[in-house]
Amino acid sequence: KVSFANEMKMLCDKLNIDYDKVVEYSTYDERLGKSHWAVPGPDGKLGFGGLASKMPVFNALIIIAFFAGLGLPALSGFISEALCFIGGFSAFRTITIIGTLGILLNAIYFLRAYQRVFTGPFNKKYDYLRDISKRELFTVIPIAFFIFLFGVYPAPLINMIKYSVQDIISIFQAVM
Repeated sequence: KVSFANEMKMLCDKLNIDYDKVVEYSTYDERLGKSHWAVPGPDGKLGFGGLASKMPVFNALIIIAFFAGLGLPALSGFISEALCFIGGFSAFRTITIIGTLGILLNAIYFLRAYQRVFTGPFNKKYDYLRDISKRELFTVIPIAFFIFLFGVYPAPLINMIKYSVQDIISIFQAVM
């Protein structure tokens, strides 16, 4: 809801359209309702923004998580995407090519979400937020470690699933 409302607010600002009128006319449809359009902040500003300057350690950890989700090299998501596309391309070329569009859409979504939440001017409404605590770091650092470990050295996970995957491959080969 917030992302949709933020996008509409920015679009209205670009086109010099009265956002409040758009909300008023759009809420005639009972399926949407006014809560769907609520833009955070009493000043009408977009929700979060500039959190990287307020929470730098949390920002760094979010970057690691987002980039791992995007499948960047040396992070855990890369090897799984690479193996899926290498394996899929030989058997299902067209579907695999179409599937790469999912990676592109995922990248657009992650990078736009990051940009809106962590960059730009800081919204003073969220001045009460604090950076990640030592206790939270204690729980998150091992996860970040494994993101890098399995991105660089995925063999333990691959060995764990090797026999199950071979069974699945033999089933598919028998059908085809």
